[in-house]
Amino acid sequence: MKYKSETLLNFKAFEAMATAHFGTKISRLRCDQGREYVSKDFVAYCSSIGCQIEHTMRYTASQNGVAEHINYTIFCKVRCMILNANISKTLWSEAVMAAVYIINRSPTVALDKKTPAEMWFDVKPNVQKLKVFGCSAYLRIPKEILKSKLDSRSKKCYMMGHCPNGYRLWDPENDKIIKGFDVKVCENEFFESHKSDEPNLKKKCCCSGGENLCDKNLTGPVVPTVPESIDPFLISNDPVNEEDSVEELPVCRSTRERRKPR
Repeated sequence: MKYKSETLLNFKAFEAMATAHFGTKISRLRCDQGREYVSKDFVAYCSSIGCQIEHTMRYTASQNGVAEHINYTIFCKVRCMILNANISKTLWSEAVMAAVYIINRSPTVALDKKTPAEMWFDVKPNVQKLKVFGCSAYLRIPKEILKSKLDSRSKKCYMMGHCPNGYRLWDPENDKIIKGFDVKVCENEFFESHKSDEPNLKKKCCCSGGENLCDKNLTGPVVPTVPESIDPFLISNDPVNEEDSVEELPVCRSTRERRKPR
């Protein structure tokens, strides 16, 4: 759901699914006084199906403690998943769905140490296909869409979660979410941003010795130090003529005797 205006449409879909699954209608709904819950259309629909709405008082989150606590739990997981995967915060919705998927398959004391998915589907969930959020996933490209025999047979993506009979993958090259089944996962490999986390890094000093002269504000000329093993009186201060210092080397020629061809 991207907009709050879609609340009624999503509630109708959930109400129809829950009624078909359990054979019982929703008789009571507790929510806050958000505009999406107090609109005329929403109130009229709940009245038509016999659902009673219980609105909490404003700025009193404690009256809806179950929903507030699960929201806090979800976003704690989302924050940790995004930081661990080193991905953009714009993918928070994918992290929310992945966190909810994991919570629904985690045992809870409220359900006698059973998972919500087990209570809903009457079958223990298969957790073997759970993968680390944000890890590298190589999706196999079908032969039917390959343009050349030399093209890559897989595409590098990143694990975003699960979908029916497959996985949700993030393609950073095209910045979109794709679905796939034939995937090879590397759970120890994550997304690496090309931007440096520390743009103002301190440059490494190229000066030799223990003193770092690059960090000092030198107001005068730098006087080179003379090693103790060399006599300073032996050092000449006269300018050196580059032309005189160049020594002409003899050209190396072959001494083989040359004869005319017969």
